[in-house]
Amino acid sequence: MSVKPEEGMIFTSLEEAEAFYYEYAKQSGFTVRKGSQYEVSGVIKGRHFVCSKEGNKPFKKYDSSSVSRKGKNKVKPRKKYSSRTGCVAHIVYTSRDGLSYKVLKFVEGHQHYLVGQEDMHFLRSKRHVTRVQESQIYELSFANLGPVKVFNVMRTKYGGFLRKMLNKKEFLPDYSFEYTVDDEGKLTAMVWADGECKANYQTFGEIVSFDATFNTNKYKMVFVPFTRIDNHFRNVSFGVGLLSSETKESYMWLLEKFLKSFGCQPKVVVTDQDPAMKIAIENVFDQCRHRLCMWHIMNKVADKFGHALCNDVEFKEAMCSIVWMYSIDPEFFDAEWLKLMDDNDLASNKWLREMFEMREMWIPAYFRDEWMSGLMRTTSRSESTNHFFFSAACIYTRAMFNDVQDEIYCSTKNCFGNNTVTGDNTAKVSIKDHDAIGPGLLEVDFTRIDGDITCTCSCKRFERYGLLCSHVFFVFTMFEVLEIP
Repeated sequence: MSVKPEEGMIFTSLEEAEAFYYEYAKQSGFTVRKGSQYEVSGVIKGRHFVCSKEGNKPFKKYDSSSVSRKGKNKVKPRKKYSSRTGCVAHIVYTSRDGLSYKVLKFVEGHQHYLVGQEDMHFLRSKRHVTRVQESQIYELSFANLGPVKVFNVMRTKYGGFLRKMLNKKEFLPDYSFEYTVDDEGKLTAMVWADGECKANYQTFGEIVSFDATFNTNKYKMVFVPFTRIDNHFRNVSFGVGLLSSETKESYMWLLEKFLKSFGCQPKVVVTDQDPAMKIAIENVFDQCRHRLCMWHIMNKVADKFGHALCNDVEFKEAMCSIVWMYSIDPEFFDAEWLKLMDDNDLASNKWLREMFEMREMWIPAYFRDEWMSGLMRTTSRSESTNHFFFSAACIYTRAMFNDVQDEIYCSTKNCFGNNTVTGDNTAKVSIKDHDAIGPGLLEVDFTRIDGDITCTCSCKRFERYGLLCSHVFFVFTMFEVLEIP
């Protein structure tokens, strides 16, 4: 009998039919979940089995007007993400007498990655040990070996991490794995990336962040993940590295192997202030722009000039209002930074002077024009703000919808038009945003030619993050634009 189900196949019992589909799922790389069943007088006449990723988690709406823009004094509902992808793969068994069962319908296609055989044991339905392994574990524990030693024995016998990685590299054409050892044969570095990582890099690889601040406990190696946040505010992985030392040579080896795996350099690399990492990037990623992680820098503020000042609410708000804001320009940042230093007697602080001198590497105001998603375009119109909410719910994921919903709400609450200059097919709208930092004066350029609409805002939110701002939604309402692109 074929391992792959076919419509019309007959089984002598429901248990046999169920076992057959579970075996097919095991060999294909997915897990099964029991679906609905149809009974008549206690006899099962129909039975559904679906992929474990079937369906989608219901979307719970909440009133955006009850949540402030900065989340103060309000509690947003917790955002829970589901592993389900809406997969439609399933099988339907039917029976006339409740004894033999026939395959009535079989849908094979999955809408997600399937798990390889070497990783099958990680699936929830396969997380178990055989009776032979149970017996071996019992015998080892009876010999007074602790859990860690027992695990090491079983891992050595049934295959370790390095062996699995080499097997993947041999049998999977899109899998990359490189490692190096010292003169004594001790592992000193490794890096790997699978097919999903490479697909992520093709889509989001223009910006890469890698962080070497995580240390493993047992092997004393530095864990270096290559990541980025995608258009839905979710982390995507490009690959992972392990290093035994944080030297210039180690980082150069890591980046060279990364470049070998992906074939091209990113446009922007974001790291911490590690000097060895900086030299390695200049030598290997010589065509990209190097930016510093703001979070790492701001975490050092208290240690550099005292916790007393950092606990001052007025100082913290003034500092964050210029450091974290993407909507201000460089001139405004420079003036406010120098004023803040003078007002708090920090002009002589060496570390702050160094941070100001390298501000072009970590302050958003200095790279607010860097390309992220280009101009947004649409070919439709709108009648009211409610259409925006409906459109956003239809086209955005849950994480993005929460952000866009707040921006739509703020367009009606905080934005007011100052002046509008119109041409034949264009308009320049000056807007006052009462929730913005600084003067809060923005300009939106609006163009409509043969129903094709282009709209850009001076706050640069869409160009940097790929998300529309409240100022654009304000102009959309003015000119009765319909759907969100």
